[in-house]
Amino acid sequence: MELSSRRRDRGATLVEYALILALVVVAAVASIQFLTNQSEAEVANQADCVSTRPPPPSCQARAVTTTTTTIPPETTTTIAPETTTTESTTTTTSTTAPPSSTTSTTAPPEQFDLTLTGSTESFYLWWRAFGAIYVVDADGAPARGVTVVLTIQEAGQSGASTVSCQTSNAAGGPNAGRCSVASPWMWRSDVPSVEITVITVDGQPVTPTQLTIPRP
Repeated sequence: MELSSRRRDRGATLVEYALILALVVVAAVASIQFLTNQSEAEVANQADCVSTRPPPPSCQARAVTTTTTTIPPETTTTIAPETTTTESTTTTTSTTAPPSSTTSTTAPPEQFDLTLTGSTESFYLWWRAFGAIYVVDADGAPARGVTVVLTIQEAGQSGASTVSCQTSNAAGGPNAGRCSVASPWMWRSDVPSVEITVITVDGQPVTPTQLTIPRP
């Protein structure tokens, strides 16, 4: 009786082991099949990622979100030093400017007097103008050896030419205190007249003396 009871106990233990082993095998087979399917799917997905350009969105790595925590700095309180106020005394000095003196300047009288006369010369279709200047000093005597500066302006033309002449140094005679200037040769049809203007005598400005000389 005791022997048969042991056999029944041993038979029941083997059945239990067999059932447990069968369950383990079934679970292992299911796990292996699941891993196999997942591996095949991943391999196929990687193959698509490699063969497709650009890669589809499913092949792109997901962004990793990082959270940064900033610790606020410590606050330091500084005690301001005591303030000392010093009163200052301002001294104001009043300066009175001396009265201004007004000086009246009177222009000196002109030292020279002059006479300007004109003449012309022609050659076929050409012509030119002459200006003769007679200069006397404040005493009425001929001004000898002084330089006279003049401008010659051709009517209808732009710009004026500046010329100069020096009065004769002769002590007497008709040429004392006299000099003359001439314009360039001009076409009769182009220039109807010439204007001669005296600007300075011996480097001193004089009352402008103008003379218009018409063509012959």
